[in-house]
Amino acid sequence: DDWLDMVNTEVLGHANMEVILALGLTGPVSHILKEAKKISDNPIFSLINESSRGKTASLRLISSIWASGEENGHYILNLNSTELAFYAQLEKFWGMTILLDETTLQPGWDFSQAAYRLSKGSSRLRCNSDGSLKKRYFFSGSFVTSGEVSLISQSSPNLGMRARLIELTQTWTDSAAHAQRLEEKCRTCCATAGPIVVEWLLENKEYVVQQFTIC
Repeated sequence: DDWLDMVNTEVLGHANMEVILALGLTGPVSHILKEAKKISDNPIFSLINESSRGKTASLRLISSIWASGEENGHYILNLNSTELAFYAQLEKFWGMTILLDETTLQPGWDFSQAAYRLSKGSSRLRCNSDGSLKKRYFFSGSFVTSGEVSLISQSSPNLGMRARLIELTQTWTDSAAHAQRLEEKCRTCCATAGPIVVEWLLENKEYVVQQFTIC
């Protein structure tokens, strides 16, 4: 009830935040469409804008659908790790919307390569020193990233990057006060909407696929 009250007062009627709410539910929908062979890749949506434009509040809202809206809730990930550790984290996400914060603050990452693997849903195939294969990590759903600089502009020239990643540059919240209210409410009410939506999607797979085909 608290979560629905938050959505009714801080999200519905605020067009850009309604978009964020929809993005937060793309993970299970894209997984169903992949199983039906209607799409082949995990979609990636990137929120690009200066600070204080509602990016953090947006990630908190999406996080509150699935888990804790707290910053240390282990659902909003970042690239501050080794490549192998990063992909190992992703394996626990299956049919969910995965959040990556401040992607443009990691200069050591070539996101054109990372975007390819994220969209394909697996880490790189690698060998140990004895020639045996290392464990490969698999994941499925969608990604929403945030940053202050365009990932496409920072990546190696690659037409495939534009096909895999959609960059959105809106100011998401109406004001600083709106963002603060949203973040505070997301910290205290969370993690009940996602399972309910997934239950409905699983019961209505054919309808979901049909709607996508019509679109």
